[in-house]
This record gives sequence, C-alpha cells and structure tokens, in this order.
Amino acid sequence: MGAERIIIASAATAAKYSGKVTDGVSSTPYPLVNEDVYGRDIVVPLTLRGSKDQLSFKEAVVNVSRSRNIVATPVLNGRGTVKEMITEGDLDLTITLAVVSNTEAGDYLDDSVVSYDTYPYNGVERLRKLLDEPERLDVVSDFLKLFDLDGGDFGIVVKSYSVHQDTHLNRQVFEIQAVSDYDYELLIGE
Repeated sequence: MGAERIIIASAATAAKYSGKVTDGVSSTPYPLVNEDVYGRDIVVPLTLRGSKDQLSFKEAVVNVSRSRNIVATPVLNGRGTVKEMITEGDLDLTITLAVVSNTEAGDYLDDSVVSYDTYPYNGVERLRKLLDEPERLDVVSDFLKLFDLDGGDFGIVVKSYSVHQDTHLNRQVFEIQAVSDYDYELLIGE
C-alpha cells in the first residue's frame, strides 16, 4: 500500500508541475518545483546519462550563460565596427550537485530518500566514471528545457569538474563545467 501511495503522489506531482513557466496550472511561484515522497519541495531534479551509466539527482543547481559569436570588421576612418556575422554561441553550464551515501556500503541510489553516515565511496566513483566518459552526456532537466537543452538531440560535453574534500561525512559535492552540444545534419552536395 505504501509503494502505491508513493507512485500515485509522484504521478500527481508530475502532472501538477509540468515544468512550463506559462502553464497556468501550478500554484507555486516557481513552477519547476517537485515534491519528494514526504511532500517536501525539491527544486529541479537533473539526470545525466552516458553510454554506460545514468545518475539522477533530486536537486541540482545549474548556472547557464551564453555569449554570441560576432565577426566584427573595423571601419577605416569610422567609428566602431561592422558586424558581419552573428551566431549563437554554446551554452556554458556550471552544475553543482551532491552524491549522498544511501547505503552502509557508500552507494548512491537515485530513488532513495535514506542516507547513512558513511562516505559515498561507490557513488563518487560512479559519478566520476560517468563524467570521465569521452563523449557527450544526455541531460534531462525541466530547467534546461527552457534553453532547448534536454536529452534527444541535445546534450552536454564535460569540460572539467572539481571535487573539494568537505567536512560532511555522508555527501560529496561536485561542480561540473560543461558546454552544450547539439546534433547537426550536414548536407553535402555534389
């Protein structure tokens, strides 16, 4: 009975908070909020999917920035430059998330709400291996959908990540630097 209630609550929550800023359905001022199994608000879950593994995080803090690529040509005896080509640059992302120990052995389980006072050795190793994959990672996040970056034809390439030893016994924070990656179709004519 308890598992059924959790599934029903999760489905209801998913329907209530669709992740669309203008959906007009949600009663919260920040519509990208979800609830955990205890009814507490959690902000924007995020999933990273590689070729060998996938990890989901109940909370992730994501910073997004973008600069444009502009070809500017100086004008002789004039003021300023002529802007010849303006294109969108890649999205630069900083993702901060934490691996929490969900078992006595230090594993990180995506769907667990329990934590143990054990350093998450196995969870840290699992995330490190995922971030070290030499290819694009798919990312699933309602927040990143707002920037056309959410699985499918879109993903991220990890540029770097940093891990700082902390005083918390059962969690390890990662800060990931990444850029957006989009699929392109090149048409080659004869």
